Amino acid sequence: MLDFKKKLEIVTIVFINSLTNPTLNYLLLVNDYFSFFDTNLLIILLLELMVVLIEWRLLFWVLREKTKKLLLLSLVMNFCSYIVGVIMFR
Repeated sequence: MLDFKKKLEIVTIVFINSLTNPTLNYLLLVNDYFSFFDTNLLIILLLELMVVLIEWRLLFWVLREKTKKLLLLSLVMNFCSYIVGVIMFR
């Protein structure tokens, strides 16, 4: 489907996701401690959307693939990580 097989592509995808996902989780953790804003589903989804857009642009900047393909990749990665987080922490 997404057909990323080259080592550089895979390393880039993993690296970018390894930057954005922990950053979002750290932001939520700090917010839980200091209560800067009320964390609800809407806020989390908006933050996830921001992460998707940032990842998408970074992936495009590095890989120069079709933008729809990279947007789909970012959506899938973040949807999966969100679902795993829901399962783990509920």
